[in-house]
Amino acid sequence: MIPVSEIHSASGRYGMNEANNDEDEKGEMIMKKLIAILLSLLMMLSATAAFAEALPFFGELTAEDAEYDPNPAYDKWTVVEYYIESADATVIVTASAKADDSEFNLEYSFYGDDQQVVCDKEGNVSADKTGFMANDTPDMIAYIIENAVWFVIPGEGDVINFGEMTSEDAEYDPNPDYDKWTVAEYYIENADATVIVTASAKADDSEFSLEYSFYGDDQLVVCDKEGNVSSDKTGFMTNDTPDMIAYIIENAVWAEIAK
Repeated sequence: MIPVSEIHSASGRYGMNEANNDEDEKGEMIMKKLIAILLSLLMMLSATAAFAEALPFFGELTAEDAEYDPNPAYDKWTVVEYYIESADATVIVTASAKADDSEFNLEYSFYGDDQQVVCDKEGNVSADKTGFMANDTPDMIAYIIENAVWFVIPGEGDVINFGEMTSEDAEYDPNPDYDKWTVAEYYIENADATVIVTASAKADDSEFSLEYSFYGDDQLVVCDKEGNVSSDKTGFMTNDTPDMIAYIIENAVWAEIAK
């Protein structure tokens, strides 16, 4: 016969083991929930980072810095920080423009007022919402034209207007490994030849991919913004690349590459 004290002792040990098992199961469930939450947070952060990288870079500013949306009546836009010397004030300008630079629409906040100025590329003002900004406009538009990085304002159709060229002129598709693209016509002086370049680029201009046809060969050159070549498919275009990339950076209107 088993003594009652041992039965009680065994029963106590069983109860303790059962309680410990319950605690272990609860701890395991809590740990699984925490891991799931952490994974969700990591996915959200990754998605946010990817979205931020995809935003247009306008040099030192991005689309997130814009205080006004681009004007859909125009073809391209940029965001520029501009210092108004006479007022000792800095403004963030959303500039929209026609593809041929025949007209600009400048929107910014100045001393609490919403400013909207329409002008040509010489700064001749045709509309001034508050009537106070006409004198500052010539210097402002000259600065914007000299320093702006332009992006296409998406339209209703499928054709993208890059200024003198459109997406229909492209002989090569944009490279999906990059963030933005443009199409540029470039004259290679030493060969007396004109090429149509599809240029793809990283958002921060750290790397460019240039694709074009030259004397029947498919050219593919990878370089940085100074034209230093890291890859040249045919090995013949390295010498021409610095001038080519300088021309593209100076004149390009960019469009985002759809991912």
